[in-house]
Amino acid sequence: MVDLVIGSALAGRLVLFQKIGAARQKSAVLRQVLSLTLTLLLALSIVIAVEWIVRGEFSTVPSYLFSPSRPGFTTIGIVMLTMLILDAALGRAHLSVLIVAPLLLVPAFISSQKQNYLSDPLYPSDFLFARQIMELMPVMVRDRRGPPRHSPSASLRPSPPSPFCGAMLGNTPPRYRKRRA
Repeated sequence: MVDLVIGSALAGRLVLFQKIGAARQKSAVLRQVLSLTLTLLLALSIVIAVEWIVRGEFSTVPSYLFSPSRPGFTTIGIVMLTMLILDAALGRAHLSVLIVAPLLLVPAFISSQKQNYLSDPLYPSDFLFARQIMELMPVMVRDRRGPPRHSPSASLRPSPPSPFCGAMLGNTPPRYRKRRA
Protein backbone atom coordinates (compact mmCIF):
# COMPACT_ATOMS: atom_id res chain seq x y z
CA MET A 1 0.00 0.00 0.00
CA VAL A 2 2.77 2.46 0.97
CA ASP A 3 4.73 1.44 -2.09
CA LEU A 4 1.78 2.32 -4.33
CA VAL A 5 1.39 5.78 -2.75
CA ILE A 6 5.11 6.60 -3.16
CA GLY A 7 5.07 5.21 -6.71
CA SER A 8 2.04 7.30 -7.66
CA ALA A 9 3.63 10.45 -6.15
CA LEU A 10 6.80 9.87 -8.16
CA ALA A 11 4.78 9.20 -11.30
CA GLY A 12 2.85 12.44 -10.72
CA ARG A 13 6.14 14.40 -10.41
CA LEU A 14 7.50 12.72 -13.52
CA VAL A 15 4.40 13.71 -15.50
CA LEU A 16 4.70 17.29 -14.20
CA PHE A 17 8.35 17.48 -15.29
CA GLN A 18 7.44 16.06 -18.69
CA LYS A 19 4.75 18.74 -19.14
CA ILE A 20 7.18 21.48 -18.16
CA GLY A 21 9.77 20.09 -20.56
CA ALA A 22 7.25 19.92 -23.41
CA ALA A 23 6.11 23.47 -22.73
CA ARG A 24 9.72 24.64 -22.68
CA GLN A 25 10.42 23.00 -26.04
CA LYS A 26 7.32 24.53 -27.56
CA SER A 27 8.15 28.01 -26.35
CA ALA A 28 11.54 28.68 -27.93
CA VAL A 29 10.45 32.27 -28.36
CA LEU A 30 9.93 32.55 -24.61
CA ARG A 31 13.42 31.20 -24.00
CA GLN A 32 14.89 33.74 -26.38
CA VAL A 33 12.98 36.57 -24.72
CA LEU A 34 14.15 35.43 -21.28
CA SER A 35 17.73 35.20 -22.52
CA LEU A 36 17.57 38.71 -24.00
CA THR A 37 16.04 40.00 -20.76
CA LEU A 38 18.85 38.42 -18.76
CA THR A 39 21.43 39.96 -21.10
CA LEU A 40 19.73 43.33 -20.69
CA LEU A 41 19.79 43.00 -16.90
CA LEU A 42 23.46 41.99 -16.96
CA ALA A 43 24.34 44.97 -19.17
CA LEU A 44 22.32 47.26 -16.90
CA SER A 45 24.11 45.96 -13.80
CA ILE A 46 27.52 46.39 -15.44
CA VAL A 47 26.74 49.99 -16.44
CA ILE A 48 25.40 50.75 -12.96
CA ALA A 49 28.52 49.24 -11.37
CA VAL A 50 30.83 51.22 -13.66
CA GLU A 51 29.05 54.48 -12.96
CA TRP A 52 28.96 53.79 -9.23
CA ILE A 53 32.70 53.05 -9.16
CA VAL A 54 33.66 56.06 -11.27
CA ARG A 55 31.40 58.58 -9.54
CA GLY A 56 32.05 57.23 -6.06
CA GLU A 57 28.42 57.41 -4.97
CA PHE A 58 25.21 55.75 -6.01
CA SER A 59 22.94 58.79 -5.77
CA THR A 60 24.07 60.18 -9.15
CA VAL A 61 23.61 56.93 -11.08
CA PRO A 62 19.80 57.16 -11.57
CA SER A 63 20.12 60.69 -12.91
CA TYR A 64 22.72 59.42 -15.40
CA LEU A 65 20.50 56.55 -16.51
CA PHE A 66 17.20 58.43 -16.83
CA SER A 67 18.33 61.86 -18.02
CA PRO A 68 17.62 62.49 -21.72
CA SER A 69 20.77 64.60 -22.04
CA ARG A 70 23.05 61.82 -20.81
CA PRO A 71 23.76 58.59 -22.71
CA GLY A 72 22.60 56.10 -20.06
CA PHE A 73 20.30 53.99 -22.22
CA THR A 74 22.66 54.23 -25.18
CA THR A 75 25.49 52.89 -23.02
CA ILE A 76 23.33 50.00 -21.85
CA GLY A 77 22.39 49.26 -25.48
CA ILE A 78 26.02 49.29 -26.63
CA VAL A 79 27.11 47.02 -23.76
CA MET A 80 24.18 44.65 -24.47
CA LEU A 81 24.95 44.58 -28.21
CA THR A 82 28.62 43.86 -27.48
CA MET A 83 27.62 41.05 -25.15
CA LEU A 84 25.26 39.55 -27.75
CA ILE A 85 27.95 39.70 -30.45
CA LEU A 86 30.48 38.01 -28.14
CA ASP A 87 27.90 35.38 -27.15
CA ALA A 88 27.27 34.63 -30.82
CA ALA A 89 31.01 34.44 -31.55
CA LEU A 90 31.67 32.18 -28.55
CA GLY A 91 28.60 30.03 -29.13
CA ARG A 92 27.46 30.13 -25.50
CA ALA A 93 24.80 32.30 -23.92
CA HIS A 94 25.96 34.80 -21.28
CA LEU A 95 29.62 33.77 -21.45
CA SER A 96 30.47 37.25 -22.66
CA VAL A 97 29.91 38.61 -19.15
CA LEU A 98 33.23 37.06 -18.16
CA ILE A 99 34.92 39.15 -20.85
CA VAL A 100 32.93 42.40 -20.85
CA ALA A 101 32.62 42.93 -17.10
CA PRO A 102 36.37 42.98 -16.33
CA LEU A 103 37.10 45.05 -19.45
CA LEU A 104 34.70 47.72 -18.20
CA LEU A 105 35.11 47.48 -14.43
CA VAL A 106 38.93 47.54 -14.26
CA PRO A 107 39.32 50.85 -16.17
CA ALA A 108 36.49 52.30 -14.06
CA PHE A 109 38.38 51.40 -10.90
CA ILE A 110 41.64 52.81 -12.31
CA SER A 111 39.85 56.02 -13.28
CA SER A 112 38.38 56.43 -9.81
CA GLN A 113 41.80 55.89 -8.25
CA LYS A 114 43.35 58.42 -10.64
CA GLN A 115 40.65 60.91 -9.71
CA ASN A 116 41.52 60.42 -6.04
CA TYR A 117 45.12 61.43 -6.69
CA LEU A 118 45.03 63.85 -9.62
CA SER A 119 41.35 64.91 -9.92
CA ASP A 120 41.44 63.98 -13.62
CA PRO A 121 39.51 61.09 -15.16
CA LEU A 122 41.26 58.35 -17.09
CA TYR A 123 42.09 59.45 -20.62
CA PRO A 124 43.08 57.20 -23.55
CA SER A 125 46.50 58.87 -23.62
CA ASP A 126 47.08 57.59 -20.08
CA PHE A 127 47.50 54.10 -21.47
CA LEU A 128 50.36 55.35 -23.63
CA PHE A 129 52.09 56.81 -20.60
CA ALA A 130 51.42 53.91 -18.24
CA ARG A 131 55.12 53.35 -17.57
CA GLN A 132 55.64 56.93 -16.41
CA ILE A 133 52.50 56.75 -14.29
CA MET A 134 53.74 53.58 -12.59
CA GLU A 135 57.06 55.31 -11.83
CA LEU A 136 55.20 58.28 -10.32
CA MET A 137 52.85 56.20 -8.17
CA PRO A 138 55.24 55.74 -5.21
CA VAL A 139 55.93 59.49 -5.15
CA MET A 140 52.23 60.34 -5.27
CA VAL A 141 51.38 57.85 -2.53
CA ARG A 142 54.19 59.14 -0.33
CA ASP A 143 53.04 62.75 -0.83
CA ARG A 144 49.42 61.81 -0.19
CA ARG A 145 50.21 60.21 3.16
CA GLY A 146 51.47 63.52 4.54
CA PRO A 147 54.27 64.09 7.02
CA PRO A 148 55.58 61.08 8.91
CA ARG A 149 54.03 60.51 12.31
CA HIS A 150 56.05 59.72 15.38
CA SER A 151 55.35 56.24 16.53
CA PRO A 152 57.08 53.77 18.83
CA SER A 153 58.07 51.69 15.82
CA ALA A 154 59.79 54.68 14.16
CA SER A 155 62.96 54.06 16.14
CA LEU A 156 63.05 50.46 14.86
CA ARG A 157 63.35 51.53 11.23
CA PRO A 158 66.77 50.94 9.70
CA SER A 159 68.87 53.99 9.04
CA PRO A 160 70.07 54.71 5.51
CA PRO A 161 73.39 53.08 4.70
CA SER A 162 76.48 55.19 5.13
CA PRO A 163 79.10 55.49 2.37
CA PHE A 164 81.45 53.40 4.50
CA CYS A 165 79.16 50.34 4.33
CA GLY A 166 80.10 49.94 0.70
CA ALA A 167 83.79 50.15 1.60
CA MET A 168 83.41 47.22 3.98
CA LEU A 169 81.76 45.18 1.25
CA GLY A 170 84.36 46.06 -1.33
CA ASN A 171 82.24 48.59 -3.21
CA THR A 172 83.93 51.88 -2.45
CA PRO A 173 82.42 55.15 -3.58
CA PRO A 174 84.28 56.88 -6.42
CA ARG A 175 85.90 59.53 -4.23
CA TYR A 176 87.59 56.90 -2.04
CA ARG A 177 89.04 54.78 -4.83
CA LYS A 178 92.77 54.72 -5.22
CA ARG A 179 94.15 55.72 -8.53
CA ARG A 180 95.90 53.05 -10.43
CA ALA A 181 99.25 53.92 -11.80
